[in-house]
Amino acid sequence: GFLKNNMVDAVLKQLLAMNKQGIHIPPFAIVQYLRISTEANHTAEAFRALTDASVTLPPEALSLLLEDCVKRTNLELATSIEALARETKQPLLCGAYDALLKLNTSADHLHALDLFEEMQNSGVRISEGLCV
Repeated sequence: GFLKNNMVDAVLKQLLAMNKQGIHIPPFAIVQYLRISTEANHTAEAFRALTDASVTLPPEALSLLLEDCVKRTNLELATSIEALARETKQPLLCGAYDALLKLNTSADHLHALDLFEEMQNSGVRISEGLCV
């Protein structure tokens, strides 16, 4: 009921309790928690709370966070999220690449070229709607 009622703090408390007890947190629950957190403008806080507790963020969660970074033009947080994905060896989905490319090209960072090449090599399908 906490997720359906957008109770950010209650959901976080429950997720952290599950993690502390060694109970597997379903990826769906992590993604939904992050979704309601981004809607409440608590993206960075939610990301830090989960990562500080060593909760593994699934690729879908990383994409959701990165897409929110684009909406808020938050390259700093996006860079932290990308670093975590690489550190934990989580694959970047098409939406994650799209968000990172948008942010890095907007900031005139050459890292965008590396991302595009990596995206091509990873087998992610590139369509004409990418980065629009």
